[in-house]
Amino acid sequence: MSGIFVDENDKFEVVVYYMEEKNRVKILEEKTDGCKSFSMTFRYPDFSASQEIIKSSMLDSDGGPTINMFRLRANTLYYLADSWNIKDKDGKDVEFSIEKLNKIQPSIVAHVINKVQLEIGESGILT
Repeated sequence: MSGIFVDENDKFEVVVYYMEEKNRVKILEEKTDGCKSFSMTFRYPDFSASQEIIKSSMLDSDGGPTINMFRLRANTLYYLADSWNIKDKDGKDVEFSIEKLNKIQPSIVAHVINKVQLEIGESGILT
């Protein structure tokens, strides 16, 4: 980031290491022999993006508007994800899209969201 401003080139990468075992995916914290990996690139949020993420995560209830934390986590991913290097079973690139992102196993998505939140910190969204 250039000083106090965030621009479209301010990005970071999240790498996911995993092993496939008996129709199950085991997420690893670091690279090991025989593991597979992919990376996703994310934009750092600027004020406008953080406000859109929060606005789209709001729920109206009898007690007034509240933030749905599950929506907040998902919307953070949807708004900030930029690209990935995932390949299909034949080794061909899988084009990044929200539709394809929604097809990834929930445990992997949760792992990615946790890494994104560590990188940007809560103050990156909850301003």
